[in-house]
Amino acid sequence: MLDLYRINRDLMVMQGAMNSANSRLAGKKEELERLEKALTDLKENKSNFKDQKDVCLDPELTVHTLHGKNARQLDDLKKGDIQASFVGIPNEQISQAESDLSAQVTAIKQEIGSIESNIATMESKHRQLITERQEVLNLS
Repeated sequence: MLDLYRINRDLMVMQGAMNSANSRLAGKKEELERLEKALTDLKENKSNFKDQKDVCLDPELTVHTLHGKNARQLDDLKKGDIQASFVGIPNEQISQAESDLSAQVTAIKQEIGSIESNIATMESKHRQLITERQEVLNLS
């Protein structure tokens, strides 16, 4: 009888642990889905941003609107600071954010794999306990 009590207790504990692990797994899968969507959106925004280069680098005030020194200063500004800043956003800042998100996606995928492995181990142990319980019941 003590074996049956221990087996039933172990089965309950195992079931609770499996439920907890399945809950964590579902949460990690949701997190992965959100991160992957964010990464896709970021890549799309990066592409859209690059498509707007002409709008950013050729504002309404052009060399045709201004004359002389002001026109040269505007042209110098567009070729210097504005272009460098514009190029830095997709090539550095957005690319860094993509890299960070990709690293998070990889980490979450590894966590999911680990949780799935733990669940498989627990399920195997659960099946073993059920078999042991049946053997004890058959002997009674």
